[in-house]
Amino acid sequence: MNLKEAFRYQNFLDGLCDSATCFMLDEEHCQKTTKHHHMHDVNPDVEDKIEEVQRDDAPSIDLVIQFAKTLIYEKLKLTNAIEDAKRAIPFGIESAIASNKFRQRVHNSLRIMMECKPGIKKGTASAFKFNNEGNQTPYYYNVDIETEDTYDRENAKAFMRECIIEADKISNDIDSVMINTEVSYDAPWDVNDNFLEVIAQFGHTLDKLIA
Repeated sequence: MNLKEAFRYQNFLDGLCDSATCFMLDEEHCQKTTKHHHMHDVNPDVEDKIEEVQRDDAPSIDLVIQFAKTLIYEKLKLTNAIEDAKRAIPFGIESAIASNKFRQRVHNSLRIMMECKPGIKKGTASAFKFNNEGNQTPYYYNVDIETEDTYDRENAKAFMRECIIEADKISNDIDSVMINTEVSYDAPWDVNDNFLEVIAQFGHTLDKLIA
């Protein structure tokens, strides 16, 4: 698999781990409930009854625990393989991605800021004056509202262009190494399978090993 697929598989393993831990935390899975119905004490015509409450449609908790152990191993194995592959890349991917996010954030802020154009627009305002009877009355008048830049627009525009050109270049470099860098790792499960499908395959593999 390439580096892009490896990162996707890392997320897949994280999702499987989340599902496994949630499964273990579900009391219905890790506990079997037995209800002893003491019916005979109050009704001599019937016998006491024992009722066992357990989810029969779910994989065993022991299997899930064994699967969690394997997940820890697979996550470490894949992470080490990714680290080995990244050593051949001439730049740090994480730092490149982080700095590019900053460039794009600054670029977008500059673009929005520069949409505020300087100029003059008309408006109205109000004030009060005393009339002949000595009462305050409002009056309205026109206002010319003039705005102007408080920064060097040409310099900001040049910097905005510089940010996006550099960001696009680095994005292309990142995309290239993500696709062309091979990671030495054999995926044990299909990345498109869900938790129950994977755990079923895992159980089947264990059964074959035991046999």
